[in-house]
Amino acid sequence: MRKIVSKNREEKKRRRNQLTIGGILIGVMILSTLGYALQSNFSSGSSSNAANSTSITYNGFLFAYNNGYWVTSSGGRTFVFRYNPQNIPPADLSNITLKSQTIEGKPLYIYSSDVFATNEIRANLKGIAGSIESSNSSDYNCSRNSIVIENGAQEVRQSGNCVFISGQGENLISLADNVLFKILGIIN
Repeated sequence: MRKIVSKNREEKKRRRNQLTIGGILIGVMILSTLGYALQSNFSSGSSSNAANSTSITYNGFLFAYNNGYWVTSSGGRTFVFRYNPQNIPPADLSNITLKSQTIEGKPLYIYSSDVFATNEIRANLKGIAGSIESSNSSDYNCSRNSIVIENGAQEVRQSGNCVFISGQGENLISLADNVLFKILGIIN
């Protein structure tokens, strides 16, 4: 005989299971991206890695190029970027006031439909923010720390506690890196 379960309880169980599976999938995506980016740090130092590796120093931060990503460390944390601050397309960030100290230990909300820019931000701020919540809804709240990634004309702006990143395709990742450099204090 099957146990009678209310629709409300059944819906809660279904939503909990979906959130659990979604969280696991997001975790796997982030860890695989970081693992791929950092795998050359743990390799035996073959000649192919040596030929593809270069480094720059920018504003006191050492960036090493490994397998298509720029890696730097600060305060015991490792950060991985698609671009380095010297070769990134410029963006006007003069109105961005969100800093790592502002989000440290607090929730950060990301509203986006672009998985690559979202993963770039999530991977770099996961050790700073208390938690990172993602949504592709446009129902954001600028009274809390939020990053909104939108398809549109190239623009980076801040309104309240919301940082808006607008662009198209690969451009969104370069803009996300610009914003991350600003938040982390790599650029002024």
